[in-house]
Order: sequence, then C-alpha cells, then structure tokens
Amino acid sequence: MENQRVWIHKGTRNIIETHPYFGVGAGNYKKEFESSYLDLIEKKPYLYYEISITPKSHAHHDFLHFVSLGGVVAAVLFLFLWIQILISFLRNPKHFGQYLGVYSVFIAGFFQCYLLDDEVMLPFLGILALIPGNTTNIPFQTKLKHFVLFILFPLLISLSLIYLGTKTKEDELFLHRTRDANNFLSPIAQKTIGGNMQMLPHSEDNFFYFKLEGCLSHFANLNGKKKKRDEPYSLQIDLPDHSEGIFPDEVKIELRERESFDQDQKYKAHSERVLSEKKFPLQKGENKFEFSNILFSNSEEIYFLDFGIEYIWKNEKEKLAQKLIPKIKISENCGE
Repeated sequence: MENQRVWIHKGTRNIIETHPYFGVGAGNYKKEFESSYLDLIEKKPYLYYEISITPKSHAHHDFLHFVSLGGVVAAVLFLFLWIQILISFLRNPKHFGQYLGVYSVFIAGFFQCYLLDDEVMLPFLGILALIPGNTTNIPFQTKLKHFVLFILFPLLISLSLIYLGTKTKEDELFLHRTRDANNFLSPIAQKTIGGNMQMLPHSEDNFFYFKLEGCLSHFANLNGKKKKRDEPYSLQIDLPDHSEGIFPDEVKIELRERESFDQDQKYKAHSERVLSEKKFPLQKGENKFEFSNILFSNSEEIYFLDFGIEYIWKNEKEKLAQKLIPKIKISENCGE
C-alpha cells in the first residue's frame, strides 16, 4: 500500500478546499485529484511514481467522497440521511440487530466508499425498506444526544485522524527502500540510508549485499507529460576516520533496471535486470559515485534505476572481526 491512504486523503482535502460549496460534480473526482497534484510533482518529480499508482476512483471515505463531489450541500444531505436512520432506530428499539447491520455501514464508510458499491448499496437499501413504519414522537434532547454519540462523535474522530495524516509533509512520505537479494526488506541497510553506520551481525561472510531503490528514468507527471532524464544519478558512501570496527575495503555497485508499472493493476511484480556492475575501492571520508548515459531496454518506457550494493571485506583476518556498514547519502531524486 505504500502511503497511498495518505496521498488519497491529501488529494481529497485539496479538492474540498478548492471546491468547498458545490464540489466537483459526479464523475470528476479522478480528474480533479490528478490536477491537484500537478504542481507538487513538477516541483518534486520523485513523488510521481507513488502518487501515480495511488487509486484515484474515490476518496476511500463515504462522507469525504460525497463532500468532494457535492460540497457543503452533499455534506448536509449525507448527515440528514443518517439522522433519519437514527430516528428510525429510536422508534423501533426491538429491531436492534437489523439496525446494527445498517449502522456498521456508516462506521465502515470511514475506511472505504461502501455506498458506491452496488453489492453494499443494494442490500443496504433493502434493509432500510424492511424497517417498520412508526410515528412515535422522540424528544429533541434524545435525538440530539444520540446524534452526537452515534454520528457526530465517530465522524469527527475519523475526520480528525485523517486531517492529522494530511499534515504529514510530502518528503516524509518518500523513502529509498532497501531489500536483500530475495527482495525482502533489509532493516539494517535501511538504517544506513541517510542515517548512521550500522554494525553487521557476526558472520564469517566477507560481503554484505542489498538493493537500494533509486529513481526514475524520466521526469513525468499525471497529465501525461514525460521527459527523458539527462541528469546523472549519484550517491555517496561515507566512512568516518575513527570507528570501533572494520569498514569494507571496496564496494561493487550494480546499476539495475526495474519496471515501474502499477503492480496491483497488472497482478504481477516488476521484472528487473542488471545493466552493469563495477567495483570501487573505499577510502576514509566521502566516496562519491556518479552514473550517466544509462542505456535502458526501451528509451520510451519509464524504468527505475536501482542500485545493487555489495560491500566486500578483502582481508581474511577480518572474517571474525566486527564489521561496519557505512552510511549512504542519496538525494530524493538521486542527483546532486
């Protein structure tokens, strides 16, 4: 899922803030969602991929989706519907089990747009149609108390949590992930990316390998704009002068091509292949590496350029010594 829920809620918030009174209208959510992110991606192109694979068909929240489509008017009508259902609850207390199923749709709608799904909406309307008619007068104070307790309070909690999530800065949602040779997450390597050097658990192996997620081969945007990247890819490996342990003597860096389609839509994983590899000696201090003129399989397709990092300890006496994994510096867009 990456951070897709946060991107969805940020996009929905952008839509509501831009169209607060009457919304964007039915059928326009996806277009307005994408439009709300064009300027951000233009400034921070490294965010393109994650936003591009984020589902854009609806807000993944019933109330917020209706508000984004119909503004304040839709918000009032949505609450009015549930107030009427609540009043029916109060008038027919013997049918508690039936109402509980209806109310669960309201709570579940905080996590998904269930009222947009026919398989939910049709049974939902059917259950409502079976509710017995009753004109029992319910005191206003009772209505208000139950409205606050069962509708307003849960809704405000949901909206407050979503609002706090949308306050997360975009750069905090971006991460160059690390994986091992089998594509499982590599926590130790991850801590060295923009973090600190790490001690490698004791092992007689004289190497340590992981894959580092890089950057795209093109600068692209949600409006279809695409331009081949000319800027070199770069990263830096830092070895401090003093440390209690042994740093690797050299590093082998693979340049890896990886597909960038939406894996959830195509139901398959990205294929990847090694474009080239080269060993470099590591010196104390800053070790900078720059790669340009990358030849991808298809110059028109968008690929990731990832890095395979293999640290190598050459001295046989170092097998049982405490090995250290150095810190890597890499910018969000893999450039200077």
